[in-house]
Amino acid sequence: MAHISLRITCGDLPSIRVTSAESANKTFIYPRSGTDPVAEDVQDSIQLTATVFSTVLGQVDGNLYVGRTSAGGVVNSSDLDGDGRIEVTFSNICGVHASSAGR
Repeated sequence: MAHISLRITCGDLPSIRVTSAESANKTFIYPRSGTDPVAEDVQDSIQLTATVFSTVLGQVDGNLYVGRTSAGGVVNSSDLDGDGRIEVTFSNICGVHASSAGR
């Protein structure tokens, strides 16, 4: 089967075909800018638990994502900067998105 490229705004995105002997195929895709960590550092920093997925770029904990410049999810409170203290609390569970300006 021929592999084709997808034309996107920043160039051609080549297709790939991957097979795995495992029951699940885990694919790591990381669009990097010049100021971001290299892909190997991001991949090496991946940590998985029953409820948390984290890397040097951010963390998903239950229903909440917290990254370097934004956070969001469905919560009633959040530690937005990862310092262990809750920065925002809501009276009810709600969908939220927060973005840090200038970052």
